[in-house]
Amino acid sequence: MRALLIGALALVAGACVGVGSHLHSESVADPPVSEAAHDEAEPAPDRRGPAPETAPAPEPERVAAPAPFFVSESDGRPTYIRRENEAPNVRYAALDRPGCEAELTRRGIAFARAPSVWNVMAPVWLEGPLHGVTIRSKYLVPGGRHARMEIMGCRLVLALDDFSVLLAEHDITEVLHLSAFRSRKEGGCTPKYNGKQHCAGLALDVASLKRRDGTVIDVKRDFHGRVGIATCAEGAEPVKPGAGAETLWGLVCEAARKGIFHVMLTPNYNTQHFNHLHLEITPDAGWMLVK
Repeated sequence: MRALLIGALALVAGACVGVGSHLHSESVADPPVSEAAHDEAEPAPDRRGPAPETAPAPEPERVAAPAPFFVSESDGRPTYIRRENEAPNVRYAALDRPGCEAELTRRGIAFARAPSVWNVMAPVWLEGPLHGVTIRSKYLVPGGRHARMEIMGCRLVLALDDFSVLLAEHDITEVLHLSAFRSRKEGGCTPKYNGKQHCAGLALDVASLKRRDGTVIDVKRDFHGRVGIATCAEGAEPVKPGAGAETLWGLVCEAARKGIFHVMLTPNYNTQHFNHLHLEITPDAGWMLVK
């Protein structure tokens, strides 16, 4: 009897173990999930908290425009140069030949030395454009670029290089001039400024400008001024509106504010300047005349 009882207990225990194992294996199996249930499942809540507010982008720093070297009087009379020690025209006028030619080289300006000319400290010929702007005589002259009337003083070329930056901003690609160097016998300088002005190769008479699209701005035709009126004083404007006049007046006054030349004479100055802009570097001058 004892043996039979032990055997029965063993069978019961084995059956319980089998049932328990089967139940355990089914309880850990993942229940099937339909595609629909997966699609409709809500995402887990975001426990990171609300996103921080986006900070506004900082405003770009405003850089103040440099103070002008020249502010015109209402009557256009000569005016002292502001911040004279910094003005380009004053710095250029003070250069000697080695210093001026070194600056041409530093800027990468293509030039050739011209033969010695009386009164011209450092005579040169331009051998290429300045900032994409070709400057040449209006006339077909013997010798082309190496003609006598194409001779310029080195210091004038530095000023023209600065001026050409402004010209390029207006899409100007060519400047035609009436003269650069002229002797006193040719009317290149007045008795008061003997040895200066055109006589020193330090002045250029600009007749016209040509844009990249072929448009020509002619000083005689397009300036629209009148003898006696101011050019760059507050409220000054052409007597007749026009795109050419706007460009010419704007270039003159911008060059004046930047202190590029000492003297800039327009058709507003006198009848002798009815067809050109006279641009000049004047040695030993602490003033500017723009009219």
